Formats: sequence, C-alpha cells, structure tokens
Amino acid sequence: MENNGILDSSNWWYIKNGKNIGPYNESEMNELIHCGEIDRKTPVWCTGMKNWCDADTSLPSLAFDKAASEKAKHVNNRFAWALAIVPFAAYIFSVLTGFSNFFHIFILLNLIFWGFDQDNLRISGYRLSGWMYSGMWMVPVYLFVRANRTDKKYGYAIWNIVLYPVVFLFIILFKSF
Repeated sequence: MENNGILDSSNWWYIKNGKNIGPYNESEMNELIHCGEIDRKTPVWCTGMKNWCDADTSLPSLAFDKAASEKAKHVNNRFAWALAIVPFAAYIFSVLTGFSNFFHIFILLNLIFWGFDQDNLRISGYRLSGWMYSGMWMVPVYLFVRANRTDKKYGYAIWNIVLYPVVFLFIILFKSF
C-alpha cells in the first residue's frame, strides 16, 4: 500500500457501509464532499498512504468549509423559528380555544414543526444523523445543535429557552389549566 512515501492524489478511496469505494480523483472527492457523501470522519485512503484516516486530515479542509457554507446558504430557518415559539403558540391556542390540555398541543406542534424542519434540512443537502432525532423531545438542545451544524446563529434556540419559563409563569399566574 505504500508507494515510496509519495501520495498519488489521483487515486482516492473511501469506506461506506464497510465497503471500499473508488478510485476517485481529488476533484471527484471534493464533489462527494460537497454533496454530503463524504463527511469529515469518513475513512479515506490514497496510493502512498500507510493507513486509512479521516477525510478531514487527508483531504483539503477547504472542500469541507466550502461545502458547509454552500449548504448553510440554502437552509431556511422558518421551521426552526416555528419550533422556537411552540411553547407560546401552544399556550395561546389553548387559551383561545378553551382546550385545557396545553401539553397535548405543545407536543403535537413540536412534532409537526420538527418533521417539517427535518424535510427542510434534507432538501438543503444535510445528511441527518442520530442527533437530529433529539428534536422530538429536547427541542432547546436540538435547536442549539442545529444552529451549530448549519452555521447559523443561535437566536431561535435562545428564544425557545426564554419562552419556556414565560409560558409556565403565565400558566401559574393566570391558572389557565
């Protein structure tokens, strides 16, 4: 597997689902990074390397930075903001309709907007992993992680955290439920 210590960057391979896939040239590898097929932790190898290593230590990091910034441009935050205001929206809906079970409305709205946000991220080219499913039950954590992974600001996550105590204060003060 060694080629006198000289790397041949025209023959790259990567591992997916336990299978070696390749060879690809550097330009093709950059395209695979851009479309999300290869992420920073995907094992890669090229002729001249002794061992497989993570893509971010072998391939130019510029490809990852460019891919991330391109994806971030196309991510719409409307559903993240909708998730952020769910506590308040559920409270208002419950008060206006007289529906006494705030928590049913709260959970239903969280699931609806979380599902829409998942579709939005997929359409924008993000590969969804296990962390994304935390959004069903831990919305504040999900919103912070989402902002971090999509290179967005944390405004919607902060609003979500602020609205929880405000809504519960309203519930206590006005004994709405």
